[in-house]
Amino acid sequence: MHIPIILIQRKRHIAVAVIFIIVATFMKGHGTDSIQEEAKEVVPQVRVLSIASGLERSMSATGEVEAEKSANFVTDFKATVKEIHANIGDTVKEGQALVTLRAFEVEQKFNTANAFYVTTGQNVQQTRIQAQQNVEEAQIALKTAQINREKLEKENTAKTVQAEETLKSTTLKFGLSEVTSEATLDAAIRKTHTTVHSALTRADEILEFSPEQVGLTYEKETHIGVRDPTQKLKVSDAMIDAYNAYQAPKMTYKYSLDLLEQTEKALTMALTTLHNSVTSTVYTVADLNTDITDINTQISNVRSVISELKSAKASLDSTKQSIGGTSQVIIDAEASYATTMAQIEASQKKAELDGERAENALESAIASARSSEISAMSNITTARGELEQARINQNELSLIAPFDGVVTDIPLRVGREVQPGDLLLTMENAEWLKITTYVSAEEVRQIATGDTVMVNGKYEALVASVAPSADPASKKFQVELRMGGDALQVGSFVELEFSLRSIEQQQDDRIFLPVTSVHVSAAETFVWVIEKETNDAHDSEESKEVVYIARKRPVTIGQLFGRYIEIVEGVEKGDSVIIEGGRALGIDGQHVLLLP
Repeated sequence: MHIPIILIQRKRHIAVAVIFIIVATFMKGHGTDSIQEEAKEVVPQVRVLSIASGLERSMSATGEVEAEKSANFVTDFKATVKEIHANIGDTVKEGQALVTLRAFEVEQKFNTANAFYVTTGQNVQQTRIQAQQNVEEAQIALKTAQINREKLEKENTAKTVQAEETLKSTTLKFGLSEVTSEATLDAAIRKTHTTVHSALTRADEILEFSPEQVGLTYEKETHIGVRDPTQKLKVSDAMIDAYNAYQAPKMTYKYSLDLLEQTEKALTMALTTLHNSVTSTVYTVADLNTDITDINTQISNVRSVISELKSAKASLDSTKQSIGGTSQVIIDAEASYATTMAQIEASQKKAELDGERAENALESAIASARSSEISAMSNITTARGELEQARINQNELSLIAPFDGVVTDIPLRVGREVQPGDLLLTMENAEWLKITTYVSAEEVRQIATGDTVMVNGKYEALVASVAPSADPASKKFQVELRMGGDALQVGSFVELEFSLRSIEQQQDDRIFLPVTSVHVSAAETFVWVIEKETNDAHDSEESKEVVYIARKRPVTIGQLFGRYIEIVEGVEKGDSVIIEGGRALGIDGQHVLLLP
């Protein structure tokens, strides 16, 4: 049982009185003359203490001995004991089968989980096949819409040509002058498209703005327009806009004039971009000058056609005015032409809408395929988890030794039905023992992992772990010790002795000795200190004998701390003081024998 030390504040003369009473009681009936006489006959045996600073104390506790490795097998389900492969007291090896159970419910769940896993695996394959089929059908529908659109564009081109030809033939009835003027304008319009095509094609070869040209000449891309990247992007956009306008031709004066002016603007910007280019051995000055010359040529051609187009339009307007305005025949022909062109535009928009719908259907089919596969894979993941759990439960029907050890209990028999929570078997490995005890909050602060603890006064154990928090009910902290398994019996209770020393005490420079080591008389207060001498009676160094002599050392005492008292003066750290057997000494310089 642990008895804590209580600090008692006393005045020094009270402490001396206490020591005097203790010594007087002990010395009663023992005269100093008899002690001196015995000292001449027998060498006293004493026990000494080497002085260190601070006050060290011990704490006793009771602990329960357990095997460090132990296992209790408990069933989690209803089952029947099929086989028992070991007996109580048998030594078993890790991995050895101990008990085999049989559980219809576990086996049924395993079969069900396995069937579900197989089914989900098949569903994954079927889902992939169906999703792929849906995607392929959507791809076919998109391809069909694209083909229909291309076919319609060709038909609309033919209808446009036919409508234009009809309009032209009607204008022949107007007279030679008007026909001639319209033919001139038509030629200018047609020339517009060939000129724009030639200009944009050459500009594309130089600046590489169309998808067909991008990346063909990497060296040009890293040279042309690099001094002003923003201008290069703008000219690329302008070229693409002009090219797109050219791709949707309208054989009208306004359209042609707008197209020519747009092309002229784009070419002028392209010329500026070329002037912002750099040259190298890859793209030489000669190459750059050639490209600049070509762009200037195209600009001149475009401007020439603009002039021709405006001149032809002015001539036609003048002709119509000269013959008294436009006839009803021409008005009707133009209306028919406009209707045809509106129909062509409407059919073109419908074809584009059909293409967009087909593209959306394909994207939807791809997204649906991905979603279906994710769902199917989620199902198979769930099925795999259920199968793994069922396999674990099935494996638990066979109890396997988790380590080498001895079977300590088998409360079973073959054929017995067990319920969830029933104990099936216990085993342990007592090669190493675990001793569990509980200490107070004050004591736990003075215990650390690795500390040595005395067990039953003769065995040593090491502190293996200290609980970080107290038990809610007892308010005590659990401490576990570890030691070899030969000395103690598992399940027994043992007496433990901890050596406690607080942080404050470790930093205390004061010296404390047991009260029984201090001798008090009316004349003096002293302790016995051991000095070591060598007996020179023998000649050789090897044969010289070491003898221990007790020397009386006067001391000044201080405060009393339970079984210990402070030594203010008289001894120093490292001195060896007699703590047992000193009462039998009476002569300063007397020889003594040291007890272990």
